Amino acid sequence: VMASNELDEVPELTMTQTGAASAADVPLMYDAIQQVYTGTVALDANLPLSGNITARATNTIGQTVDVFTQFANEQVVSTQDFTAWSIDGQAEVYLPAGSLSADGSVTISPAQVSGPLPDGLILISGPYTVQGSENLSLINPGNLSLYYLDVGGTLSHVNVDAAQIYQWDGVSWQAMSGTSLQTEQLVSVVMDAFGTYALMADRQEKVFLPILVHP
Repeated sequence: VMASNELDEVPELTMTQTGAASAADVPLMYDAIQQVYTGTVALDANLPLSGNITARATNTIGQTVDVFTQFANEQVVSTQDFTAWSIDGQAEVYLPAGSLSADGSVTISPAQVSGPLPDGLILISGPYTVQGSENLSLINPGNLSLYYLDVGGTLSHVNVDAAQIYQWDGVSWQAMSGTSLQTEQLVSVVMDAFGTYALMADRQEKVFLPILVHP
């Protein structure tokens, strides 16, 4: 839970693992250096390593914020190829054998938009945070694909031809060079670090002019 200052009240966070009878409260502590509240909760190895997280926090001016997100931890063997998907199926990470520093778990979860979007761009997929278990890192690059849905022409005002994946560097969104497959409605990039990524595209306004046909 990101907070630029320690709050008057510690945020409330609960985790509900898929198949569990009840939610578990997650105690949080403030890390002033990283400016985040963090906490640890044990998952039941006999249940799916997925579920829901809800958080509530009140900021320094009295505004209360509620956040709901999902998670799915995928167990990874570093010597084997591995593919992980987000809960909604719109984000995919492929890690070839030898990509990870050790065996562990990888999570793709929905993220909050951090900072303003680049001028003229709108989100069409994400953002998603790709992260590994403690002390796990990428030692060789993998591949990240973000999918977008154009249901009933909802993206008619967007230039999907120029859609790009952006990475949040802690201050701003940085464009990444990638490959777009319009037939599959996805954009792929080489990913060399865990982090937060989003798919964005230029807004384009279309003007429709009537055509008059004289007999």
